[in-house]
Amino acid sequence: MRTSIRSIPRKLLLTGVIGIALSLIGIGLDWNLQTPNSFLSVDFRLVSGLELMGLGLLAALALGLVRQQRLIRMELADNEQKMISMERELKGVQWINRILTTAQDEKQLVEGALNMILDISGATAVSLVPMDEWGIPLPAYSLGKLPQPMLTSWAEHLTALRVRKICHQCQRLHAEAGEKCPLLEGPYSAVDVYCLPMQRNELMLGMLNLYLLPSQKLDASLRAFLEQILVEIGQGVETLRQRSRELNTLRYYQQDERESPDLGSQFGGLIEDLLPLLEAEAAILRVQSPDLSGGLLRLTFGTSSGLAVLENSARQSAQVVGVTEAVEAKGPGRLQVNSLMLPDGSSVGELWIWLRDGAESGECQSSLIEVIAHQVGLLLEMERFRKSIKFETVVQERIRLAREIHDNLAQTLAFLKLTTAQMQNYLGQGDYPRLNQAIKQSYQALSEAYIDTRKSIEDLRLAPREGLFNWLSRLSKDYERDFSIPIQMDVTQEMPALNPEIEIQIMRIIQEALNNVRKHADARHVDIRAHSQKEDLIIEIQDDGCGFSPAEVPEISRFGLRGMRERAEAVGADFQVLSQPGQGTTVRLQLPIPLQEVIS
Repeated sequence: MRTSIRSIPRKLLLTGVIGIALSLIGIGLDWNLQTPNSFLSVDFRLVSGLELMGLGLLAALALGLVRQQRLIRMELADNEQKMISMERELKGVQWINRILTTAQDEKQLVEGALNMILDISGATAVSLVPMDEWGIPLPAYSLGKLPQPMLTSWAEHLTALRVRKICHQCQRLHAEAGEKCPLLEGPYSAVDVYCLPMQRNELMLGMLNLYLLPSQKLDASLRAFLEQILVEIGQGVETLRQRSRELNTLRYYQQDERESPDLGSQFGGLIEDLLPLLEAEAAILRVQSPDLSGGLLRLTFGTSSGLAVLENSARQSAQVVGVTEAVEAKGPGRLQVNSLMLPDGSSVGELWIWLRDGAESGECQSSLIEVIAHQVGLLLEMERFRKSIKFETVVQERIRLAREIHDNLAQTLAFLKLTTAQMQNYLGQGDYPRLNQAIKQSYQALSEAYIDTRKSIEDLRLAPREGLFNWLSRLSKDYERDFSIPIQMDVTQEMPALNPEIEIQIMRIIQEALNNVRKHADARHVDIRAHSQKEDLIIEIQDDGCGFSPAEVPEISRFGLRGMRERAEAVGADFQVLSQPGQGTTVRLQLPIPLQEVIS
């Protein structure tokens, strides 16, 4: 058996104490055997007393050392446990940071976080019930050692109405095995459950359920760590939800006008769903038109008899501006008018509803009407914003086209005007060699102007729905045929599907880069490369032409480069031009693939 250094003093002290005790006993026995009828001398008794005192001191010292070593062992065990906890928490922090940076949606984030919590806590199972901004439970997530079908069933159990009602009233947020709790039913009846809320700025985003064996318990340090992790997860969930809302909103804005339902049908879906819930006969929606005409859009919903009563009551009632109000009206029912408010607080119309006689008019019904009115206002604002974006896009494209005409075609026409005047002088002077040279220059300028005009017309066409790979293949063949400059393509066929708006901008950048090669590079060969790198789409157009120094770029070329850069920035891409005199030029475009959906 191995002997530790700290145990040596204790053993020596115990040996000394035992030795002294045995020596005293031996002396006493020997004295009694030799002189059984005599008493011990005073000196002997004094010495024996001193030895007993020493024996007591040694015993006290031994007990103190034993106690001290026990405390040291307890402190070491506590420190080791703290080290284990710190390593566990560090592992968890690294894990959650990786999840937060790589998760593309809420599902990936939550599942990754639950796997981390399951591993760090050593729990039997873990589940999370996310909630929307209204506090309504969303589909739950569940992980553990059970088969996947059982985990799926348990996730559905967590969002059942009965479970939701009981959990909503629970204040303890903890239940032990054997207690009556809907979270300790079925496969989890023999464990303890701990419920930890996931909040962000006092907004409840979900509830974490941690299932531990009765022997484990949730200590304070692990609870504090999990609460901090839930704060990070909550922030990530809120960010992803916000991004999802923005993407969905922007997708809506960018839908083609012909593919989008009209505003009336969108409002109609909301109002028609509202009428049976409120026990209403009819509704009239009056809103300002989202276009620039400033007209009034009026929509009616419900039965003909209900609309007749509502129309009559509306004519007899004054316009209501402000919050939801009930208006006295004649007839078997009542009229309720709601102002439609934009996020900035401005009113854009009214929603008139005729409620049946006896229809409930509690807080729930009023809240529902206010929510629908708010949604109508948001739809109107979104439609206005969508039209504004389309208008701005058209304006920007017209400005770009005007600059292109000014810097290309207009300058070519100015050059031809000057050359024509020179040709008249050469003809009058009989200077036929110079006249012939001027004619050749004019023909070359006209040829380039024709090519530029044709390319501008082609560039204004919408992107074909054939995919970027097929479009690049066709573009390369046409370019080689028209300008006798061979193009080598290194493009993966599995190109990511791009939103049409982004695809158009990418195509315009590639077209402009090839136009610059044709006009300025004096190149004999062009390479086009396109491939995915991690989460980016990389596109490069490289020529073996004369190259240039950035400080020596002509003004006309600067406009082309500036236009390409503006297009790249419009789709969230990084744009670079790499060139040196005599070493060719490379135009590099790096498009983050997740960001492509921003304009979807």
